[in-house]
Amino acid sequence: MAKLAYKVEIYMDNKEQLIEAIDNYAGYSSGCRTILKLLVELSIDDVAYVSVAQLSEISSLSKEKIYQALDLFQKDGFVEKNKGKINTTRGITLKSDKLDQLVQFHNKKIELQKKYKKI
Repeated sequence: MAKLAYKVEIYMDNKEQLIEAIDNYAGYSSGCRTILKLLVELSIDDVAYVSVAQLSEISSLSKEKIYQALDLFQKDGFVEKNKGKINTTRGITLKSDKLDQLVQFHNKKIELQKKYKKI
């Protein structure tokens, strides 16, 4: 039982770190970052079973902006639209390797900021 709790704690730490990395990623607008964070927060085993309408309702962003963001995320390799459509039954698969790169970039950026602020 302790082993399971340990794994869950590590996963949650990584998810929090990923959210922070997304928050600080200058490559996307604030609306895109919000949508990507929602997908991460809603995901179970790297799949977010959520519709564009639900994302729009939660984020207060238009469906058009969400479709544009999802297309951009897919083009950039952060997500894969399952079966070519996005709906609650098929979901959106998050590409963990690409998201890991985002976290690594964020951590490296923080490390360099600390290093060069000391000079």
